[in-house]
Parts: sequence; C-alpha cells; structure tokens
Amino acid sequence: MFNLLNKSVMALGLCVFGTAQADSILKYEKVGSSGDKETITVSITGRWLRIDNEGKEKPDYTLMDTGRLIMFEVDDDAKRYTATRMNKAYWPDMLPPKLMPVPEKTTVSGIRCQKVHEMGAKAPKAEHCMTAGVQLGLNARETITLSRLLMVARKMGWDWNGVSTPDERQVSVQSRSLDGNMSLTFKSVEHKAIPDNRVKIPDTYKQNWADQKKPAK
Repeated sequence: MFNLLNKSVMALGLCVFGTAQADSILKYEKVGSSGDKETITVSITGRWLRIDNEGKEKPDYTLMDTGRLIMFEVDDDAKRYTATRMNKAYWPDMLPPKLMPVPEKTTVSGIRCQKVHEMGAKAPKAEHCMTAGVQLGLNARETITLSRLLMVARKMGWDWNGVSTPDERQVSVQSRSLDGNMSLTFKSVEHKAIPDNRVKIPDTYKQNWADQKKPAK
C-alpha cells in the first residue's frame, strides 16, 4: 500500500538529502473540531521535543521523550510537572491509518508533498499531503520524533489530525478532515541549536505521575 507513496516521496527527498540539520523548530497552524485556530511550535532535538501552544491555557508547555514514550506537562508558575507514560503498556495499540495515494502533488509552505486519502469504512475521511522528513531539513532521528508525536497525538485523543507512515519516514505537512473543520498545516521550519533549558525540567520542580491504569488483558 505504501510502495507508491514511498517512491513518490523518495524522489523528493533525494535532492535535499544533504541539508538535514541537528535541531529543528517547526510551526503549525491548527484548527480544532470547534473551529478554534491556534499556532503550535514544536522544537525537536534528537528524541526529545517541546510543544508550545500560543494562547493555550495551562500547562505552560509540554515535553516529550519519544524514545521512552513519556510526556511531561510543565507548569512554570506552580513549579510542578505531570508525567504520563504513553507506551503500549498504558495505551492500547492503534491500527495505523489506511493511506491511499492520489495522483496529485502540491506545495505546502514551500514543501513539495504527495496527496493521500485517509480511508474510512466506505469512503475517504481525511486528506493529507505527505513528505519525507528530509524535505523539512530533518535528520532520521528528528523525523522519527515528529512521526511519533503525530501518532501519539491521535492515540491520546488530542485535537490534531496529522499522520505519519508506519516506517516513521514520512509525515503530513497538511491534514484536513473531510467531515468537519479540523486541520493541521505546516507553516515554517528553522534549524538552529536549541538550548538545553528548553527541553529540560528544572531540578527544583516537583513531579506528579498521572493516574494511569494499565488496560485489562
């Protein structure tokens, strides 16, 4: 199913393979199911990422270790953070979206991408435009990090509708539902070193673990 998509995006990626950088800061415009619009900034360094939402209420920001699959919601005012395990021991496995390429390519914020339909039971339920991470200037580890963020957001029921492929090499730069208002659109990417304190919780902050129960076997 993904062979056609792999070949299409591979051709896009080969021409810029040498441009991947170490740290990356991506901006997205998100429209939620209620129609509310907000800007999301995702800062990536290796397997770690930080999410900042403009205008979002607390928590102030979110950190995520996409290697161990642990999320940290940080409240700077209270000097506390909540840790949530996101691995399959605490969150049920989720079937990957069924993506069907369509014979159309386009450009989103200067990034070439392949259009695909996400299939529902009988008809497409969403449209995405997919590209290799290298098209965004991401290295292999950063691409995996972004890919896991998109799929974890779905698994945890966030109001996001981006997708990635099961091989964690391709991500959507534009996603929109065909039965509602939801969309997630890539706007820009910047490559520069991210200071350690941007992805580190101060040692003085108190930790709370989220009240999680493992799913019944």
